[in-house]
Amino acid sequence: MVWTKSPIRPTNPMVLNFVLFFYYLFEGIVLFFIPDSFREKKDVTGKNVLITGGGSGIGQLMALKLAKLGARVIVWDINEDGLEMTKQLFTANKMEQQLHCYQIDIGKRETIYQLAELVRKQVGPIDILINNAGIVTGRALLETPDECIEQSLRINTLSHFYMVKAFLPEMIKRSSGHIVTIASIAGNLSGCNLADYHASKFANVGFDLALRMELAQIQLDSKIKTTIVKPFFINTGMFAGARSRMLPFLEPDHVAERIVDGIRSEQSEIILPWFFWFFFAILVTVPSKCLIPLADAFGVFTMMTQFRGRRNISTNMKTSNNNNNGKLNNE
Repeated sequence: MVWTKSPIRPTNPMVLNFVLFFYYLFEGIVLFFIPDSFREKKDVTGKNVLITGGGSGIGQLMALKLAKLGARVIVWDINEDGLEMTKQLFTANKMEQQLHCYQIDIGKRETIYQLAELVRKQVGPIDILINNAGIVTGRALLETPDECIEQSLRINTLSHFYMVKAFLPEMIKRSSGHIVTIASIAGNLSGCNLADYHASKFANVGFDLALRMELAQIQLDSKIKTTIVKPFFINTGMFAGARSRMLPFLEPDHVAERIVDGIRSEQSEIILPWFFWFFFAILVTVPSKCLIPLADAFGVFTMMTQFRGRRNISTNMKTSNNNNNGKLNNE
């Protein structure tokens, strides 16, 4: 889709900017203490929601929860078995007509653009885009093959750029949409044997902030929402074998529920568990040497020593949906 550049927002007087800063600061403090159950939530009935990595884990759970709220869900995943499992879950819940599945390797830029065009023709414009797909290598930097580093950055980071470029122009045209970035606390904290993963998640955090600024620049930040999600490690198998010394891994259903609630209440940032807000605040104020004993206390140096992760899956790409009304085949 061809994007027509939007007008730049006018510059406010300096005094007004200071007033707005403190107003939003106060608003944020108040909202921090308001439970999700008391917040107004938008209706997703009939909305087209695209989720990458929806064939397993929290992607699959989010797909099911959003469909139960009336959304039409488009799932992209490289794992054919995972897509089949998602279809079975939807069929068991009598929601198969709300699901469209496509098998794709989102590490390939042109494939993303081609499939995005196919989805627009078969399903329609996307209302909510959830960039969820991700991989982890789990090796020390010097033991990580270059191709694994590149693959991590393609899947975890670059795919976000291409997905947004594929679907944001239509959102701008309609002055409506929501882009969700599933990052991690690894986008603010550092650890061992995860250099490529940390780098990709730090990039996710920066990308979300830059995207928010560009939407504000064209005066669409109130129309097109962005949400960045930063969970602790989740018990989905992605970090199988890793051990946490002080904090248990999060349960997938709880994380998926919180993300769906956060999307519906249009939260700009979701941190799980919530007290990591304070860790982030502390880390930017203490001397860098303080990070070593703190990391040791939390078991950061041994967390990934027994890491196994998930088994490798096929990189063949083909697409299908529940109605079998279109295909796209790439090498």
